[in-house]
Amino acid sequence: ADFELVIKTFNVLPAGNTRELEGKNVLSLAQSAELIGDSRLARIMKILEDERIKRPRPHRDEKILTAWNGLMISGLCKTGDPKAINMAETAFWYVNTRRDENNLLLRSDSMKACADDYAFITKAALDLYQVTCDEKYLQAAINLHQEMDSLFGCSVGDCTSSDYYYYYYSQPDDIIMRTTEASYDGAEPCANSIAYYNMAVLNKIMSTNNGDLGKHNDDEKLYAERMRGMWNHFGAHSIGMPAMHAAKTMDLITISVRGDDKELLDAVIKAVRGLPNIFVVPKRIDNNEIVVCTKSRCLKPCKSVEELQVLLKTLW
Repeated sequence: ADFELVIKTFNVLPAGNTRELEGKNVLSLAQSAELIGDSRLARIMKILEDERIKRPRPHRDEKILTAWNGLMISGLCKTGDPKAINMAETAFWYVNTRRDENNLLLRSDSMKACADDYAFITKAALDLYQVTCDEKYLQAAINLHQEMDSLFGCSVGDCTSSDYYYYYYSQPDDIIMRTTEASYDGAEPCANSIAYYNMAVLNKIMSTNNGDLGKHNDDEKLYAERMRGMWNHFGAHSIGMPAMHAAKTMDLITISVRGDDKELLDAVIKAVRGLPNIFVVPKRIDNNEIVVCTKSRCLKPCKSVEELQVLLKTLW
């Protein structure tokens, strides 16, 4: 009876269940153990686990790449799950504080960061700012992008005043490597595509909130100028082209909430979590109104989170 359950549960076939290993079976759950619901399965799984432990374990690649962690952090933020966001915050500060003797970001434990490391971890900081509305992540994104500009941005003589792009490597000894432009979207988006998206978001946040972020007005103008210079570099970018379109059409929505009212702030963050292009900004407001502003105008203040949810539905 146990064997029949194993055959059914793990899709065991007389002729084998894989083309690569002719006549052999690779055990894999045809459906989740919870859905199967047979109490015998836990005992069977323990027997299989005990046998597997006797075999040599497969090699595990334990390198920790900043770029891949950036992608993971952004993914965790998209879930909206508080536990996932806590994991994302822990991972962000781990990779962002792992730096060399010159205080520059590392790609792995001993390798200098490349352009995609900076681009992906900058986007991760922006995603964390969106889901936590903690300004330290916005500041981290600004700092990381400034570092990326200084290390990878095309310098005078490499690009004209109307042209801009990022190299993949930062001033290595081999000048051929230095002139390798990060210009190709493959299984992962390239650094130029994500950097363009990052500048688009930073530009919108700063232009919408120039009252509280006035100290960054020069950065806002610089981002806009460099975004224009990158337009010629997106002919074959599957991510860059949508990013460019989004930058032109993005109507970033900012929601201003009284910063010292943590209960209201948390309720607003929870209400908008997962909605695109929305950033909650804690501000010094005299009352408990919730102020929603788009790129072109500020709307009538909301008196409650329920009013906010109704208002947001009208904006899509």
